Amino acid sequence: VSVRGHLKNFNTKEEFRDFLSSGARAARVTEAAVALREAILSGDALKDPVKLRPMIIVAFADLKKYHFAYTVGFPVLGPPGADAWSSFRAPCPAVDAGFPRSVLSKLSQQLQEDAALCNAGTFLLVRSGESWDVRSLASLLDITEAPSDEVAIGFVDSSADVAPGWPLRNLILALAHHRPGRWRILAFRDPHLCSRGPDVSPRSRVFHVDSRGGGGG
Repeated sequence: VSVRGHLKNFNTKEEFRDFLSSGARAARVTEAAVALREAILSGDALKDPVKLRPMIIVAFADLKKYHFAYTVGFPVLGPPGADAWSSFRAPCPAVDAGFPRSVLSKLSQQLQEDAALCNAGTFLLVRSGESWDVRSLASLLDITEAPSDEVAIGFVDSSADVAPGWPLRNLILALAHHRPGRWRILAFRDPHLCSRGPDVSPRSRVFHVDSRGGGGG
């Protein structure tokens, strides 16, 4: 999965400290957040989902003493209200939510073979019989009706916790703006499942998010 961002490396420790202690760091984060917001509103983030995962690295490298200092930021936008997003069903293992091991294993193989899909890290899933077709996130704009059990959103999730990883928050914001509704979201956590034996249990989970605000009223 690709992450795109900016790297700023300072030549002296003093410059690095001044950057962190001044308003320059906040300004850099604000700049990235504004770009993220514009990408979501314009729809560019749907065409290029990497824009939903911005990264900022500020560093100082002392090459004489081999000392390295750095700070890393991943800008995340919050919803406009405290109750803007809600869960309409408890999270559960993907295998209990219509994504059997065979589907997850196939998705694992597709991510390994399709560089564009892997780089995007986020995709649309449309049910096709007993399986699911994987489409680009931009295909979301072709959906004219409310989300149903036949459609889901998937993203590659690096989280090993019960909760999903941070990239989901920006993704939900994009869903809320372009296609608000009740969404099933597959947090895919099995990138190597296709090459592992049947004794290895899938780790992917499904989250049920209502992005309409206030539970959809």
